[in-house]
Amino acid sequence: MRVSMRSIQLAGVLAILSLATSAAPVAAWADAVSDAKAVVEEYSKPNAPWTGPTTGPKAEAGKSIVYVSTDQRNGGALGAGEGVKEAAEKIGWKFTLIDGQGSPTSWLAGLNQAIALKPAGIALFADAASLQDPIKKGVAEGIKFVGLHAASLPGPAPDLNLFVNIQEDPREIGKAEADWAIADSNGTARVVVLSHNEYAI
Repeated sequence: MRVSMRSIQLAGVLAILSLATSAAPVAAWADAVSDAKAVVEEYSKPNAPWTGPTTGPKAEAGKSIVYVSTDQRNGGALGAGEGVKEAAEKIGWKFTLIDGQGSPTSWLAGLNQAIALKPAGIALFADAASLQDPIKKGVAEGIKFVGLHAASLPGPAPDLNLFVNIQEDPREIGKAEADWAIADSNGTARVVVLSHNEYAI
């Protein structure tokens, strides 16, 4: 009787411990879902206030800029090009678009074509690391290069001969995407992550 009673007591203790330890992951799961929903709500607010610069040097008149797009069928590249065109029109610069048509071979041909136009600047929405030879040639000719999603991180990129690379931090984008998947599925999403090795980002 003593052996069976001890077994029952031990089983009871194990059951209580099991319940106590399983409660922690459940609480953590609930917190993760709640946190993800809060992040998504914050990102989803309309008309987020502009936190970038509001002043800068006056643009020189009569310059030209070429936008080399990775692929005009890509919504991001299309939108960025429209922004460059609008800015050029506002300051009175000549704007030229060259479509890279989604292939590194076409990027190279497009960038060489852009350099041949001898613009003041080239806005590049393609992977800058794979285009260093023509970029160096353009820099030697006095052309300034600005990257748009052309490197792995935002900011100045002198190692890639870019005055600056304009984009959001892809690590933050990835976290936001993960939060959206968690929030939208209430923590039940199953996800496959795909990457593309033609782009450092």
